[in-house]
Amino acid sequence: MTELGTRLREARIGRGLELVDLETSTKIRARYLAALEEERFDALPGTAYAKAFLRTYAQHLGLQAQPLVDDLDARLSPEEPSIAPLSLPVRRSFRVPSPLVLLPLAAGLLLVTLLVAGEFGGGSRSPRVIGPPSRAEGHAGAPAHRAPASGQPRPARLVPKVARVVLTAARGDCWLLVRIDSQTGRVLYENTLSRGSSTSFVGSRLWIRIGAPGSLSATLNGRPIGILPRNDHPTNVLVGPGAARIV
Repeated sequence: MTELGTRLREARIGRGLELVDLETSTKIRARYLAALEEERFDALPGTAYAKAFLRTYAQHLGLQAQPLVDDLDARLSPEEPSIAPLSLPVRRSFRVPSPLVLLPLAAGLLLVTLLVAGEFGGGSRSPRVIGPPSRAEGHAGAPAHRAPASGQPRPARLVPKVARVVLTAARGDCWLLVRIDSQTGRVLYENTLSRGSSTSFVGSRLWIRIGAPGSLSATLNGRPIGILPRNDHPTNVLVGPGAARIV
Protein backbone atom coordinates (compact mmCIF):
# COMPACT_ATOMS: atom_id res chain seq x y z
CA MET A 1 0.00 0.00 0.00
CA THR A 2 1.15 3.59 -0.67
CA GLU A 3 0.53 6.69 1.42
CA LEU A 4 -3.19 7.04 0.61
CA GLY A 5 -4.25 3.60 1.77
CA THR A 6 -1.81 3.64 4.71
CA ARG A 7 -3.21 6.92 6.05
CA LEU A 8 -6.75 5.62 5.92
CA ARG A 9 -5.88 2.35 7.64
CA GLU A 10 -3.74 3.97 10.37
CA ALA A 11 -6.43 6.58 11.09
CA ARG A 12 -9.07 3.86 11.44
CA ILE A 13 -6.92 1.67 13.70
CA GLY A 14 -5.91 4.69 15.78
CA ARG A 15 -9.57 5.35 16.51
CA GLY A 16 -10.17 1.70 17.41
CA LEU A 17 -12.71 1.19 14.65
CA GLU A 18 -13.51 -1.81 12.49
CA LEU A 19 -14.69 -1.69 8.90
CA VAL A 20 -18.17 -2.90 9.93
CA ASP A 21 -18.44 0.06 12.34
CA LEU A 22 -17.65 2.53 9.57
CA GLU A 23 -19.98 0.76 7.17
CA THR A 24 -22.87 1.73 9.46
CA SER A 25 -21.81 5.36 9.94
CA THR A 26 -20.69 6.13 6.36
CA LYS A 27 -23.41 4.05 4.61
CA ILE A 28 -20.61 2.62 2.40
CA ARG A 29 -20.14 -1.13 2.14
CA ALA A 30 -17.20 -2.53 4.07
CA ARG A 31 -15.73 -4.17 0.96
CA TYR A 32 -15.48 -0.76 -0.71
CA LEU A 33 -13.79 0.73 2.38
CA ALA A 34 -11.32 -2.16 2.35
CA ALA A 35 -10.67 -1.57 -1.36
CA LEU A 36 -9.78 2.07 -0.59
CA GLU A 37 -7.37 1.03 2.17
CA GLU A 38 -5.78 -1.61 -0.08
CA GLU A 39 -5.85 0.76 -3.09
CA ARG A 40 -7.75 -1.73 -5.21
CA PHE A 41 -9.55 1.01 -7.10
CA ASP A 42 -10.63 -1.38 -9.85
CA ALA A 43 -12.96 -3.01 -7.28
CA LEU A 44 -14.95 0.24 -6.92
CA PRO A 45 -18.00 1.02 -9.11
CA GLY A 46 -16.21 3.83 -10.98
CA THR A 47 -14.07 6.93 -10.70
CA ALA A 48 -16.90 9.17 -9.49
CA TYR A 49 -17.91 6.66 -6.80
CA ALA A 50 -14.28 6.17 -5.77
CA LYS A 51 -13.83 9.92 -5.16
CA ALA A 52 -17.12 10.21 -3.27
CA PHE A 53 -16.36 7.15 -1.11
CA LEU A 54 -12.85 8.44 -0.33
CA ARG A 55 -14.11 11.90 0.65
CA THR A 56 -16.78 10.49 2.99
CA TYR A 57 -14.39 7.94 4.50
CA ALA A 58 -11.67 10.52 5.15
CA GLN A 59 -14.10 12.95 6.80
CA HIS A 60 -15.39 10.24 9.16
CA LEU A 61 -11.78 9.45 10.14
CA GLY A 62 -10.99 13.12 10.83
CA LEU A 63 -8.60 13.47 7.87
CA GLN A 64 -8.39 16.28 5.35
CA ALA A 65 -10.33 14.82 2.45
CA GLN A 66 -9.36 17.10 -0.45
CA PRO A 67 -5.61 16.23 -0.60
CA LEU A 68 -6.50 12.53 -0.61
CA VAL A 69 -9.08 13.04 -3.35
CA ASP A 70 -6.55 15.02 -5.43
CA ASP A 71 -4.02 12.20 -4.99
CA LEU A 72 -6.61 9.65 -6.11
CA ASP A 73 -7.64 11.82 -9.06
CA ALA A 74 -4.03 12.03 -10.25
CA ARG A 75 -3.59 8.25 -10.05
CA LEU A 76 -6.78 7.19 -11.76
CA SER A 77 -6.92 7.20 -15.53
CA PRO A 78 -9.88 9.10 -16.97
CA GLU A 79 -12.83 6.94 -17.88
CA GLU A 80 -13.65 6.58 -21.53
CA PRO A 81 -16.96 8.10 -22.59
CA SER A 82 -19.72 5.54 -22.76
CA ILE A 83 -21.49 7.30 -25.65
CA ALA A 84 -20.03 6.70 -29.08
CA PRO A 85 -19.67 9.73 -31.38
CA LEU A 86 -22.42 10.22 -33.86
CA SER A 87 -21.55 9.21 -37.40
CA LEU A 88 -22.20 11.61 -40.24
CA PRO A 89 -25.00 10.68 -42.62
CA VAL A 90 -23.90 9.17 -45.90
CA ARG A 91 -24.99 11.16 -48.92
CA ARG A 92 -26.63 9.03 -51.53
CA SER A 93 -27.05 10.00 -55.12
CA PHE A 94 -30.63 10.31 -56.41
CA ARG A 95 -31.61 8.08 -59.29
CA VAL A 96 -34.72 8.58 -61.36
CA PRO A 97 -36.90 5.42 -61.23
CA SER A 98 -37.40 3.64 -64.50
CA PRO A 99 -40.84 3.67 -66.22
CA LEU A 100 -41.28 -0.03 -65.38
CA VAL A 101 -41.25 0.90 -61.67
CA LEU A 102 -43.57 3.91 -62.04
CA LEU A 103 -46.23 2.05 -64.04
CA PRO A 104 -47.53 -0.17 -61.14
CA LEU A 105 -47.56 2.87 -58.83
CA ALA A 106 -49.68 4.86 -61.28
CA ALA A 107 -52.09 1.96 -61.70
CA GLY A 108 -52.51 1.67 -57.94
CA LEU A 109 -53.22 5.39 -57.54
CA LEU A 110 -55.82 5.21 -60.32
CA LEU A 111 -57.57 2.29 -58.59
CA VAL A 112 -57.72 4.14 -55.27
CA THR A 113 -59.12 7.23 -57.02
CA LEU A 114 -61.89 5.20 -58.64
CA LEU A 115 -62.84 3.55 -55.34
CA VAL A 116 -63.00 6.91 -53.54
CA ALA A 117 -65.10 8.43 -56.33
CA GLY A 118 -67.53 5.49 -56.20
CA GLU A 119 -67.94 5.79 -52.43
CA PHE A 120 -68.37 9.55 -52.10
CA GLY A 121 -69.14 10.86 -55.60
CA GLY A 122 -72.64 9.39 -56.14
CA GLY A 123 -74.94 12.41 -56.28
CA SER A 124 -78.17 10.37 -56.16
CA ARG A 125 -77.53 8.91 -52.72
CA SER A 126 -78.22 11.07 -49.72
CA PRO A 127 -75.94 10.78 -46.68
CA ARG A 128 -77.15 8.48 -43.93
CA VAL A 129 -77.78 10.21 -40.61
CA ILE A 130 -77.23 8.10 -37.54
CA GLY A 131 -79.34 9.25 -34.64
CA PRO A 132 -81.52 7.95 -31.81
CA PRO A 133 -84.11 5.34 -32.88
CA SER A 134 -87.65 6.50 -33.54
CA ARG A 135 -90.64 5.39 -31.51
CA ALA A 136 -91.51 2.72 -34.12
CA GLU A 137 -87.96 1.42 -34.22
CA GLY A 138 -87.99 1.21 -30.44
CA HIS A 139 -90.98 -1.14 -30.54
CA ALA A 140 -89.54 -3.24 -33.38
CA GLY A 141 -86.09 -3.62 -31.85
CA ALA A 142 -84.98 -5.32 -28.67
CA PRO A 143 -87.14 -4.54 -25.64
CA ALA A 144 -85.87 -1.86 -23.30
CA HIS A 145 -84.60 -2.80 -19.83
CA ARG A 146 -87.36 -2.40 -17.29
CA ALA A 147 -87.13 -2.27 -13.54
CA PRO A 148 -88.22 -5.52 -11.91
CA ALA A 149 -91.76 -5.54 -10.55
CA SER A 150 -92.19 -5.08 -6.83
CA GLY A 151 -93.34 -8.68 -6.42
CA GLN A 152 -90.20 -10.14 -8.03
CA PRO A 153 -87.30 -11.03 -5.68
CA ARG A 154 -84.13 -9.00 -6.06
CA PRO A 155 -80.91 -10.90 -6.81
CA ALA A 156 -78.93 -11.76 -3.71
CA ARG A 157 -75.75 -9.78 -3.02
CA LEU A 158 -72.62 -11.81 -3.76
CA VAL A 159 -70.55 -12.60 -0.68
CA PRO A 160 -66.77 -12.19 -1.16
CA LYS A 161 -64.68 -15.35 -0.89
CA VAL A 162 -62.10 -13.77 1.44
CA ALA A 163 -62.18 -11.29 4.29
CA ARG A 164 -60.21 -8.10 3.70
CA VAL A 165 -59.82 -6.39 7.06
CA VAL A 166 -58.31 -2.93 7.59
CA LEU A 167 -57.57 -1.91 11.21
CA THR A 168 -56.80 1.72 12.10
CA ALA A 169 -55.81 3.11 15.50
CA ALA A 170 -58.01 6.17 14.95
CA ARG A 171 -58.45 7.33 18.58
CA GLY A 172 -55.34 6.02 20.35
CA ASP A 173 -52.76 3.24 20.54
CA CYS A 174 -54.18 -0.27 20.32
CA TRP A 175 -52.56 -3.67 20.93
CA LEU A 176 -53.57 -6.34 18.40
CA LEU A 177 -53.19 -10.11 18.04
CA VAL A 178 -54.30 -11.60 14.70
CA ARG A 179 -54.50 -15.35 14.10
CA ILE A 180 -55.64 -17.48 11.18
CA ASP A 181 -59.02 -19.25 11.55
CA SER A 182 -59.29 -19.47 15.36
CA GLN A 183 -57.80 -18.67 18.76
CA THR A 184 -55.25 -21.47 18.32
CA GLY A 185 -54.38 -20.65 14.70
CA ARG A 186 -51.08 -19.41 13.37
CA VAL A 187 -50.15 -15.85 14.48
CA LEU A 188 -50.16 -13.29 11.66
CA TYR A 189 -49.58 -10.17 13.73
CA GLU A 190 -48.88 -9.22 17.35
CA ASN A 191 -47.93 -5.64 18.04
CA THR A 192 -49.15 -2.28 19.31
CA LEU A 193 -50.62 -0.17 16.54
CA SER A 194 -49.75 3.46 17.22
CA ARG A 195 -52.38 6.16 16.89
CA GLY A 196 -53.00 7.14 13.27
CA SER A 197 -51.42 3.94 11.89
CA SER A 198 -53.21 1.25 9.90
CA THR A 199 -52.63 -2.40 9.04
CA SER A 200 -54.56 -4.83 6.85
CA PHE A 201 -55.05 -8.60 6.56
CA VAL A 202 -56.65 -10.96 4.02
CA GLY A 203 -57.88 -14.49 4.78
CA SER A 204 -60.84 -16.83 4.64
CA ARG A 205 -61.34 -16.39 8.42
CA LEU A 206 -59.43 -14.31 10.97
CA TRP A 207 -59.47 -14.36 14.78
CA ILE A 208 -58.53 -10.96 16.24
CA ARG A 209 -57.94 -9.94 19.87
CA ILE A 210 -58.20 -6.18 20.36
CA GLY A 211 -56.66 -4.63 23.46
CA ALA A 212 -58.50 -1.28 23.29
CA PRO A 213 -61.52 -1.55 20.98
CA GLY A 214 -62.57 2.03 21.70
CA SER A 215 -59.39 3.29 20.03
CA LEU A 216 -59.85 1.20 16.89
CA SER A 217 -61.85 1.59 13.69
CA ALA A 218 -62.18 -1.42 11.37
CA THR A 219 -63.60 -2.26 7.95
CA LEU A 220 -64.48 -5.59 6.35
CA ASN A 221 -64.32 -5.65 2.56
CA GLY A 222 -64.74 -1.89 2.51
CA ARG A 223 -67.66 -1.76 5.00
CA PRO A 224 -67.29 -0.54 8.62
CA ILE A 225 -67.36 -3.17 11.36
CA GLY A 226 -69.83 -1.60 13.81
CA ILE A 227 -69.84 -4.25 16.53
CA LEU A 228 -66.74 -3.06 18.41
CA PRO A 229 -67.47 -1.72 21.90
CA ARG A 230 -66.47 1.83 22.79
CA ASN A 231 -64.32 0.89 25.77
CA ASP A 232 -60.82 -0.36 26.56
CA HIS A 233 -61.76 -3.91 27.61
CA PRO A 234 -59.97 -6.56 25.48
CA THR A 235 -62.36 -8.06 22.92
CA ASN A 236 -62.11 -11.08 20.62
CA VAL A 237 -63.62 -10.83 17.12
CA LEU A 238 -64.05 -13.61 14.54
CA VAL A 239 -64.13 -12.23 10.99
CA GLY A 240 -65.30 -14.10 7.90
CA PRO A 241 -65.88 -13.01 4.28
CA GLY A 242 -69.47 -11.98 4.94
CA ALA A 243 -69.64 -10.86 8.57
CA ALA A 244 -67.84 -10.28 11.86
CA ARG A 245 -68.94 -11.26 15.38
CA ILE A 246 -67.63 -10.99 18.90
CA VAL A 247 -66.58 -14.35 20.40
